[in-house]
Amino acid sequence: MSKLGPFTFCPAILPEIQNPELRPLSDLLIKEHGNAPGASTVDPGGEFQGATFPLVALDAQGNTVAQLSVIPVSRRGLPAFATAYPWELDPLRPPARPCQLSGLVVHAPLSTEAPPQADEIGEYLSFDFFPRTENDALTPPPPSPRGLVFLGLLHLAAQVAQTLGASHLVIAAEPGLSPLLGPTDIPWKPMGPEGKATARPFVVRGTDAWPILLSLRGRALSRMPDKPDAAARRPEFDRAAEEQFHLGGFDFTVAREDPVRRQIFELRRRIVPWAPQTRLLQPGRGPLMDAYDPWSVHAAATDNTGRVVGSFRLILNSPLGLPALEAARPEELQRLEKSRKIAELSGLCLAQPYASAFADVWSALLSYPVAAPGDTPTSHQRHQGAILILGLFRLLYRISKSIRLTGWVVFLRSDAAEALTRNGYKLRAMGSPTDAAGRAPFFLQFIESEHSLFSVKNIRGAAADLSRLAKGPERGGQ
Repeated sequence: MSKLGPFTFCPAILPEIQNPELRPLSDLLIKEHGNAPGASTVDPGGEFQGATFPLVALDAQGNTVAQLSVIPVSRRGLPAFATAYPWELDPLRPPARPCQLSGLVVHAPLSTEAPPQADEIGEYLSFDFFPRTENDALTPPPPSPRGLVFLGLLHLAAQVAQTLGASHLVIAAEPGLSPLLGPTDIPWKPMGPEGKATARPFVVRGTDAWPILLSLRGRALSRMPDKPDAAARRPEFDRAAEEQFHLGGFDFTVAREDPVRRQIFELRRRIVPWAPQTRLLQPGRGPLMDAYDPWSVHAAATDNTGRVVGSFRLILNSPLGLPALEAARPEELQRLEKSRKIAELSGLCLAQPYASAFADVWSALLSYPVAAPGDTPTSHQRHQGAILILGLFRLLYRISKSIRLTGWVVFLRSDAAEALTRNGYKLRAMGSPTDAAGRAPFFLQFIESEHSLFSVKNIRGAAADLSRLAKGPERGGQ
């Protein structure tokens, strides 16, 4: 169960009308996502009657305003399979577990509003999402009520599909779901021919869809009025700003002033050619921010000229939630989503020449191969790269303790998490991989790892193991 604006989103399952083979899945979904069995829903009827899981959007009075169904694959396949080319079905046979999204129905009074257009919804389904900023003239308007319902149902559908262990998402080009097939960064692949009487089927791998679909709630919230102002008033930012130190020729501070923040965002711009899959930016669209920046503590490392040469951020838990929790198992999300005792580490950036010098370890921490440009680094530059990463971690740890956090969540590949755990940094998996890089959400509780966090022996061991994982990223020109 989740909320977005005035709407609540949850399943509306009647277990007694489900096919017996699906009742265990019904029980699982009800346990993990709540249920509104009395909500008004439309049963699809026909061959797949009793084989669908309806998800509903409820208004503040508890009335159903919209419905979207999730259909798990069964012995009968999926409705969209009927018009698919036979050879397109081969990758979707067991052990693959596709799910279909179908039957978006909007009830009155929302049904009298114009449906969300592809240009309104498309940017939410793009990696290049532009969040609300303090400059209202640059900020696109928030979604319409009907747009909010569409985004909220898609977000819940992605969570439910993950709970069901879906490997692929399937849709048919039905009118209600047409914004999904507009100009977005979800790489839908057509499975069958276009036809006048039938809706063309499309499929996408779950790992290609989850990073966007699971971020929809946070993206929508980031466009709601007053969110950046609310973030600026949080007392944690004042306490965080008190932490600073000098280490190895660099100053480590919290970026509160605009000139320093601009340097951080420009540093992000420069690393994109080296690690394009990190999707940190929205090139050419104003401030280089994402939806979570207003709610983040930005750590900056500067050299003796005042140039920002490294940055890292701590995303505080907020009404937007945390990106890693959106990908966590439902029980983990329910346990931690409202906790202000956790935060997420994100956005580690290094400037040249330190990026090239420490690209192997940096690649493993990002879980992406960093092809940083530059000449062959010197041992001194590599040493300084290590100091930068260590100093940024230390600053965010000191800030975390000062604002009374108990742990961090982070996205990592499982092999990187295992390498860190072997060296005393005990990371607990909170969910399955959610993107093409194989990154999954992990949780590090301070009380279990504090003795190792800044041990020289553990740091050296972790760096050596992470370096081996990186397997020598290529170096190229900028």
